[in-house]
Amino acid sequence: MKKLMMKFSDERNRRFSIKTTIALDDESGEKFVLKEAAFPEGQGHLNSILYYRDLLTEYYPSVTVCPVEKRQDTLWFAFISGESLEEMYRRSAKEKDREKFLALARIHRELIEGREENRCEFHSFGDFERIFGDGEPFEGSAGLRVSNFDATAGNIIYRGAEPVFIDYEWVFDKPLPRDLVVYHCIRDVYFHISKLEEFVSLQEVMDTLGIQTEIEVMEKAYRHFHSYVVKEADGKSFGAMKAGALKGTRDAQELQKEIDSLKAQLRECEKNWQECAENWKASVKANDEISAYWKESSRANFQLGQQINKLQEQLAAQDGHHQEHVRQLEAAVQEQARQSEVWRVAYETVINSKTWRAANKVKRALGKK
Repeated sequence: MKKLMMKFSDERNRRFSIKTTIALDDESGEKFVLKEAAFPEGQGHLNSILYYRDLLTEYYPSVTVCPVEKRQDTLWFAFISGESLEEMYRRSAKEKDREKFLALARIHRELIEGREENRCEFHSFGDFERIFGDGEPFEGSAGLRVSNFDATAGNIIYRGAEPVFIDYEWVFDKPLPRDLVVYHCIRDVYFHISKLEEFVSLQEVMDTLGIQTEIEVMEKAYRHFHSYVVKEADGKSFGAMKAGALKGTRDAQELQKEIDSLKAQLRECEKNWQECAENWKASVKANDEISAYWKESSRANFQLGQQINKLQEQLAAQDGHHQEHVRQLEAAVQEQARQSEVWRVAYETVINSKTWRAANKVKRALGKK
């Protein structure tokens, strides 16, 4: 027997941890899927799968249940070849065929619900609350007597036109809310196909399928189920520790990316600093030139100020001389006017005198001017 692939679901509670192996029979060339309990506590969970095989065969007659048999402590499943429902979903999303995608969702819902006799009305019970939490929001809603909680798209293989449940590890033989089972199985598609929400939202699919329970309520119940699967009785979880370790690895990777980014920023800062330093040097040089020019200008201004002061003093002195000259001229003019007046008076006195008149008569008589 040749082992082709191995998978450990060891992040779960020890009671549910499973080792899965795909093996090839060297003699017959036939493939098998082997399931073993990872811990002794898981043997009961493994044995339940044989019971689930018979239960599903009864309530889901339109779906073939993958054959399984137990050999010692190992379950041997037939290896089913074909196209999974998940691959069909993926192809319709790639081709942007919304109608095909929604049609597949309707087919998926029918495979999840099983035959008509599987329908019932849900009423909460103790195990439900232990596994899924508060059952009040689902009280009185449509239910399923038997539910294959593992009827995800990846676990349904079409062998031609025949759908096959290839894995049925989580089957419940007590009524569960139909909406919750449909939500869980179809929600799984959105985990495996990237950006599917941008193509067709999960809410739109739920509306198309007539799922009336709010997604938030069903998500809360699913998370409670997840905790039930992975946590031990004391609340500890190897899965949580494993996830934490992986998260630490991712954090280290993210930290390295951040360091690389900071280094790139530092190099850019150093480049900018060099440019700033060159600009500062140029500014210092320009400042020195401006300072020298300012000093030279100040010196020139000082000298010009001294020259202006001298000129103002000279102008003031010249103005004083000019004013004195004006006063002297004014005094000379006034003296001249006074002298002229004296001469005028003297002249008038002479020509008005009797002697002057007598002399003029003699001159006229003699014919002299």
